Amino acid sequence: MRQEKDTNIELLRVISCMMVIFIHVANYYCRSMEEISVGSYVFATIINGICRISVPMFFMISGSLLVGRDVDIKRNFNRVIMILKPLVIWSLIYAVWNYSYRERGYYDLKDMFAEPVKRHLWFLYVLVGIYLTLPFWQKLFQGMSDELVRYFSILYIVLLGINFFLACMDMEVRYQIPLVGSSCHLGYFIMGYVIRRYRKEIKMRRLWAALVAIFSMTIVIGATLSYSFNDGAHCEDFFEYRNVLIGIAAMAIFLATMRSKPCQLTDTMRCWVELVAKHAFTIYLAHVLFLDILKEEIDMCQFSAFIGVPMFGLMIFMATFLFAGLVELTKKHFLNYAK
Repeated sequence: MRQEKDTNIELLRVISCMMVIFIHVANYYCRSMEEISVGSYVFATIINGICRISVPMFFMISGSLLVGRDVDIKRNFNRVIMILKPLVIWSLIYAVWNYSYRERGYYDLKDMFAEPVKRHLWFLYVLVGIYLTLPFWQKLFQGMSDELVRYFSILYIVLLGINFFLACMDMEVRYQIPLVGSSCHLGYFIMGYVIRRYRKEIKMRRLWAALVAIFSMTIVIGATLSYSFNDGAHCEDFFEYRNVLIGIAAMAIFLATMRSKPCQLTDTMRCWVELVAKHAFTIYLAHVLFLDILKEEIDMCQFSAFIGVPMFGLMIFMATFLFAGLVELTKKHFLNYAK
């Protein structure tokens, strides 16, 4: 039974991985609002908005698999190292890449501690912090009563909404509420565990969960289009991951997935899902290389977003997937040679 449940999670991981790539391709079109047609901009914004649930779901997938485990300090330390190593390696790769290919000039490696070399590496910075403190969350939530878990969930969602509303009003929240209100990403991480554990107790049918997600993302996309057309420039405020509506949509989809019957995949399809899921982390890290190449070598805006977003998105995904496989083969060859 455990294997069947994991199939749904692995499939969700694959879909989320592809969504991240489509976010970055669609974002390129959105930020080129003045250079593309209205139809292309609306289409790119819709794809961009829908795919925004992928990052919260990445956190929820990890949390659903880790928070419920027994505390193991040594294993958790190794988990932190497993995140730090690719963070350092890929920061160095992108520093050289920006200097040699993007001609962005010399990069001071000390700046790595202040901000990522590439924006998408922020995900690893957050994961390092969460994994460092993971044993506390494991111990805390495994000992919580159902009432306390319910209280946490309600309080987290409410504060997520309040914090985002205040941010939209340019009001700074100087004193954040610890654990519940200080990090939307940690909240997603924990909510993944909560939703998976209490999926049978949560009184919401999959259809209603899907409708909640659709309604939430419709507001996000509608608000983005409204503000963008009003200002004459693309507005990204509503696409931030701290937006409570994006969080609610992601949690609703995650709940619907957890309550769904195990996906009936053919052996071939199951093999592909497991293979892509296995390389999802490398695909996430490396896909910006191929996006940069497209930006430098091709005028992407000469293609309508209706064509460009799916075409370039799939091109980057396939190229990065093959790259991830090549990296794994090279690593295995090196290790065998070292022995």
